[in-house]
Amino acid sequence: MAVSSRDPGTGQPIILDTSAVTLGADFKAVSDFAAKGATRLLGPRDGIEGRTQWAYHREGLQWYDTTERRLYESRSGAWRPYFAHEEFTTQVGGLVDNRVSDVGVFTRDAARSTASVGTFFRNGEIRIVADGLYAINYYAVFSRPMGGRSLLMLRIADVELGRTMGILSESAWSVNVPNARLRAGEIVRVDIYKNNGDSNTTLNGKFSITRIGDL
Repeated sequence: MAVSSRDPGTGQPIILDTSAVTLGADFKAVSDFAAKGATRLLGPRDGIEGRTQWAYHREGLQWYDTTERRLYESRSGAWRPYFAHEEFTTQVGGLVDNRVSDVGVFTRDAARSTASVGTFFRNGEIRIVADGLYAINYYAVFSRPMGGRSLLMLRIADVELGRTMGILSESAWSVNVPNARLRAGEIVRVDIYKNNGDSNTTLNGKFSITRIGDL
């Protein structure tokens, strides 16, 4: 027998009983199709057939871990959670009027994070580790209400993803980007522009970012 044709919908090799016997070629065709088409594996976390001992990584290969009930993706020879969420807290004081400032050092909240979405770059910045579609939010609480046309901004380099303008007498603001298409290596930044207000104002913030899918 030999591969006579392929299914027009799935590409599955079709081997007819009436074809000439070509076992080596037939087995290889079936094996090649399985390797190319099987892009998601299913199994436990541990053991010989488990995710942690699986040695055959390919970029983009996925594994649904039945122990953790979580989907993983193979990237750079390692399993990484496909849907990842991270939260960070920030704090900065002494905000100067009429100046764009960062929101302070990102401190990771391990208890509320599932996996690494990015790496620290500078104050108020995080570098994305994988291409994907992301939901981003920054929630800020000021020790004193801000005045004038003060702003919170989420940016990548000079491209603004979102902003919110504070309401006079309000001490809590947030800026939200529900779906941002980000590439690995891009740097997401949070900035605050303080128009006027008490120079002793302290900002306490929470930054959250979730990878919600592929590009």
